[in-house]
Amino acid sequence: MYIESLFERFKDGDAYAFDDLVVEYKNNLILFITRFINSVPLAESIAKEAFIELYRNKDKFEDGSHIKAYLCAYARYRAISLKKSPEARANDNDPINANDLIELENTVLTSEEQRFIVDSMKGLDDDYKTVLYLVYIEEMSYSEVGRVLRTDKERVKDLVAKAKTALKNNI
Repeated sequence: MYIESLFERFKDGDAYAFDDLVVEYKNNLILFITRFINSVPLAESIAKEAFIELYRNKDKFEDGSHIKAYLCAYARYRAISLKKSPEARANDNDPINANDLIELENTVLTSEEQRFIVDSMKGLDDDYKTVLYLVYIEEMSYSEVGRVLRTDKERVKDLVAKAKTALKNNI
């Protein structure tokens, strides 16, 4: 809810609130993007684009209630489209820098439960990883996850149920 309040302060004219919003949520967004592409630097670039788009489109939001969903939806779309680019394909053969990823995870994942969930998601289908990450790490509602995935709330409920079953089997 802190992210949403920063966005509302920004819309109300607080010149520093947007910078605070970027600082507060940047690492979460980068970690989310690394679920789709194998490059922290490329994920950082996509995150910057997402924040620029949010800044440009700030008037589309009455309040800050869907800011995380907007940023994740934009970033997911860009990551999936860039995954086919030569730059991203070049990174597919290079393992993600473990130190960069560990640093990001240590910053974003604040509890042992979150770390356990993320570790246990390895090997799951991408859609399952995405819904579990958004629901349990980003703490988004099913409606917000639906915005990110561009689907309805009922489909999200179904995906979460299937993902939880797959997660249990993975453990």
